[in-house]
Amino acid sequence: MSVYDKIGEFLLTLRFKYGVEEFSDSSELASYLAQLGPGEDAVAILSLSGRPRPLLVSAYREGDVFALALADLDDVRVAELGVDLQDLEDVTSRIGAEAFGDRGIAPFFFPIMEREGRIYFAMGIKAALDVVTGGAIEQLIETLEWEGDAYYEKIMERLGPKPKTDQLG
Repeated sequence: MSVYDKIGEFLLTLRFKYGVEEFSDSSELASYLAQLGPGEDAVAILSLSGRPRPLLVSAYREGDVFALALADLDDVRVAELGVDLQDLEDVTSRIGAEAFGDRGIAPFFFPIMEREGRIYFAMGIKAALDVVTGGAIEQLIETLEWEGDAYYEKIMERLGPKPKTDQLG
């Protein structure tokens, strides 16, 4: 099974087994997330026009602040890492927050699968927002697209040197 087959299977499971909402516009997604009450969370799929694969969105509302995480399922990379697949997001989120927290974001690697010692993952970004709007979501997506390589390099640097890394796609 290819990594993209795995992503497709994952998305189908989210949609049909767990009823995860899918949106084609960031403003619609923002309206949906804005309805969360304090202490509530949500997972959604954002399928923007012109993108082969969607973004996976996770949100949690704590009081008036929204914690938002976006994983770009179209930006899949593979590397040999000294981190277990199930720990990848937590470890890289901490590294991302240490490296870029002063900018109010935490880039991370979203684990997809492991094969022959190599981990396949999507690039992601986490941020805390006072207000969730379509524009704020679009800004985060744009930041991830423009800065994804720099985030990747900084996280990889802090994980330590590894012999083989690639970007798929």
